Amino acid sequence: MKSRIFHYLIYVTFLIGIPTDAMSLGYDTKENIDGIFYRLFSPKVANYYKEYEAYVTTPEEGNYSGDIMIPSTVTFDGDTYTVTKISSYAFCYDSEVTSITIPHTVNEIGTNAFLDCQGLSRLKNTKQVTCSQTYC
Repeated sequence: MKSRIFHYLIYVTFLIGIPTDAMSLGYDTKENIDGIFYRLFSPKVANYYKEYEAYVTTPEEGNYSGDIMIPSTVTFDGDTYTVTKISSYAFCYDSEVTSITIPHTVNEIGTNAFLDCQGLSRLKNTKQVTCSQTYC
């Protein structure tokens, strides 16, 4: 009986099409744009997004290094995204990062975004931002 119910639930889930790809998470894609990785959120993918937003995130491989200048906007596939957040752990353990410039459009910095960035000697932003937790 339990097995039959389980199979029925799987079948119903398949029929109604619960999404399991990136669209279910609300972002189009994770892209490397000019050496910085972003999660891109678009109203084309999820109706609850009113604007195109980009979050700085961890690189696919390796680490960030040197002087990082985050732009206020990035363009991908003809759409312009406003950079509004630095995600949790975005620069975590990136010991070769020496400075990061944050644009005025960033209004949130995630937990541990700069945890153990031993080489980071300068963090510059153009407005006050909200940090999720310590180590940001």
